[in-house]
Amino acid sequence: METYEGDSLKSPGLYVHVPFCRGKCGYCDFVSFVCQEKTIPRYIEAVGKELRNSRDHLCFRTVFLGGGTPSLLSSTEFQSLIEVLRVSGDLNQVEEFSVEMNPESVTEEKLQTLKDLGVNRLSFGLQSANDSLLLFLGRLHTFEDFKTAFEKARGAGFENINIDLIYGTPGETLGMWKSTLKETQSFEPEHISVYPLKIEEGTPLKNAGTEVDENLQADMYLWASEYLPTQNYQHYEISNFSKPGFACRHNLNYWENGDYLGIGVSAASHSAGRRWKNIYSLQDYCALMEQGGSAVEEDSRITPEAFLKEKAMLNLR
Repeated sequence: METYEGDSLKSPGLYVHVPFCRGKCGYCDFVSFVCQEKTIPRYIEAVGKELRNSRDHLCFRTVFLGGGTPSLLSSTEFQSLIEVLRVSGDLNQVEEFSVEMNPESVTEEKLQTLKDLGVNRLSFGLQSANDSLLLFLGRLHTFEDFKTAFEKARGAGFENINIDLIYGTPGETLGMWKSTLKETQSFEPEHISVYPLKIEEGTPLKNAGTEVDENLQADMYLWASEYLPTQNYQHYEISNFSKPGFACRHNLNYWENGDYLGIGVSAASHSAGRRWKNIYSLQDYCALMEQGGSAVEEDSRITPEAFLKEKAMLNLR
């Protein structure tokens, strides 16, 4: 019988949280910080120290830079971040290296830098092709900004691109959602992710009393799940569709209950029957790393019963 603990995988996934943003979207409950760009160099050094202290030079199969808004980093900062990852961990066996991008912060220089540094997958946060819905969500880009950014990414040679979409925003009709999906598909990205708008506690939308129509969201999801396979996108996970051969390997590792190491503020990790998560304070995280301490705030063992429940849940996805 499969065991819930044992030796850590030799090639786990590496997630690095980049918690910096120009603005906070109305629906976002992720750990991110606005107007903290001056802290980026200090944070990069802290990330390197945490990775060096985590394990003995792990060899990673996938790397994912998420946020926040990783594309807020300058080309020089991207170089510094990826260099500390190379020094602190083994990236020689990386098969998939993903970076999340927001359209308004994409430049040709950053794209070329990422390509030169070995990044081979981009994930664009488009959310909608309708500018009024983007404004409602608090996004800082327009659909035209996205088109320009996507074309620059193709021009830089990226051949594995995901586009994130949100459906069920108040004011969005089924027809508008169909239009967004068709517009998105027309760019022929290798991967499309679709998520229902959720109103989370503590977010501006929640505080404003925003509500969503879950029945309409269900209709939107069903239409997407019927339409995208006709356009050669395989529905391989609840929210994810990819062209053959382009399923996200990093996320598949999560869904297969594989080992992964999370580095940075609020990042979560899983290995050998154990789960742990870092603190949420940016300043405390940096200070602890500079002092040679640990940023882990939550740490627990996974019981055999919990392991089986998680495996069943993940298999259902």
